[in-house]
This record gives sequence, structure tokens and C-alpha cells, in this order.
Amino acid sequence: EKIRFHPLYDQLQADKYVNSKFQVGTLSAVQPCDELSYGWRGVEYRGCQDVSAKGYPCLRWDSWSSNYVTANPELAVHNYCRNPNPQDSSAGIWCRTSKGNDYCNPKMPAITWTDVHTISRSPKMLW
Repeated sequence: EKIRFHPLYDQLQADKYVNSKFQVGTLSAVQPCDELSYGWRGVEYRGCQDVSAKGYPCLRWDSWSSNYVTANPELAVHNYCRNPNPQDSSAGIWCRTSKGNDYCNPKMPAITWTDVHTISRSPKMLW
């Protein structure tokens, strides 16, 4: 079994992984939302997070912002965290709460983890 590493790693970097442990996970069933795509500043996030990082429920976008909804019609039908305008100062996904704007963390998708594996020899470098 070959283990692929990023081509920028050299052989000395690869040797550091010998005897390290890792798990492999697969998504458990069909996910209702895409929690894994994030992109630059969260612009590609299409997950279902509807609670801010501080724990406040998100308000529906169309209940407070006509500008964002006009520019992004998909916002009109939900209260999920998004970054509808990555060119402004927003550094990630966010939503409006009763306390104001707040950043969000994507939900953790349901993942089934395998047993722990150990890398027993230096991985092959694939260029």
C-alpha cells in the first residue's frame, strides 16, 4: 500500500511520519448539507450551521438584509451561516444573531472512523 504525500515534502520530512498513528474516516451515509467545502474565507461553504460560534441562533437572511439577498438569492430561504461577500472584512462564515453579526464554525459531518493505523516504514515519495 502506497501513502501519498504532498510533493513539497522531501524524504527527511517523510521519515518523520514513521511510527505515527492515523485514522481513516468515511462519511456516514448521505449528508444533508455540504460541511466539507469551505473555500477561500468560507465563500464555498454550503453547510447547515445555523448557530453562531457563541451559541446564538442565526436569523433568516431575508429578515434583515435585502442587499445580501438581492446579490445572493439562495440566502432568502434559510438562516445558515455563509460568507456572501468575501471581499469585505469577513474572514469566514458568519450570520446575524439577535446580538449582531457573529462568526460560525462548520458542523462536524457524521464520520465513521476506522481503526488506528501506524506507519511502519518510510513512505514512498511520489513525484
